Amino acid sequence: MQNTQAQYPGTSKGAWVTATTVVVVSILSTFTLSNPDETSTVAASGPLESQDYSADDALTDDTVVAGADGPTQRRIAGSKGSAGSEEASAEGGGGAGGESAAGGSRAAGNADCEKRENAGATDIGVTPRSIELAATVVKSGIAKSFLSDAQFGMEAVRQKVNAKGGICGRLINIKYDDDGWDPARGEQFIQKYIGSKGFFALAVNPSSEGLRFPIENGTLASNQFPVVGADGMLIGQYQSEWVWPVAASTHSVMHILARDAIARGATSFGIVWDSDYRFGVEGHRAFQGVAERAGIPVVSQPLKAGA
Repeated sequence: MQNTQAQYPGTSKGAWVTATTVVVVSILSTFTLSNPDETSTVAASGPLESQDYSADDALTDDTVVAGADGPTQRRIAGSKGSAGSEEASAEGGGGAGGESAAGGSRAAGNADCEKRENAGATDIGVTPRSIELAATVVKSGIAKSFLSDAQFGMEAVRQKVNAKGGICGRLINIKYDDDGWDPARGEQFIQKYIGSKGFFALAVNPSSEGLRFPIENGTLASNQFPVVGADGMLIGQYQSEWVWPVAASTHSVMHILARDAIARGATSFGIVWDSDYRFGVEGHRAFQGVAERAGIPVVSQPLKAGA
């Protein structure tokens, strides 16, 4: 799949570049932090306020559920962004699109990123001072053992970028929610992010199961809500034009494993796979398909989670 700015004329190009630069790197990060749950961002002028809500909060009134009334245009058109005041001071703030403590804001054609200038509030979740991102993570449940540490890498890169002044003066904030790798719970959180109209995109979103329903139900596409730097665990992430994964899907990995074994002379296979979760189903199907096309017998045993 190829994602280009030309495909989405209503999006803010600068904001896309920002999110892509920060988040794609974050999924690859291997830094270790003392507290991965710390999400506050500190600027030179003090901490920035962040949005928060309980996991048990009801969906907001303006939450958009895909398919109800067709696509919703959430992006703010206008390639030039909002014109800010070049004379704005740190004390005055410059009004809408004006200079902030984190950096100056000017008309898009005059903004100098190296001087921490930007074009102001150019999109939902993008202000002169910050880029607001969100993610469902896995800090509990069956997938905790192999997904919980992803937040360490995300926070390492976020803090590294912010320590250097952010992206064109905008600091990166990430709102985390633990969905326990549950598809329904993950979808509820993501609907909240969309309905709040306060977040630009999902960053990495380590919970592949939590991302699955919003992809399959069309929630992301209907609301034009991007996911940048996803783990690619499920093949559906490659079938949505609003998801930019950075890793191979389980489907692809199992293809590679089977083909490599055949190339090394394997004449029979045995596979035990998890039938409760989509990555197990997809992986098994891909592995068995390669073996069958090569005429190699496979002994297959599904395994229920917790068995």
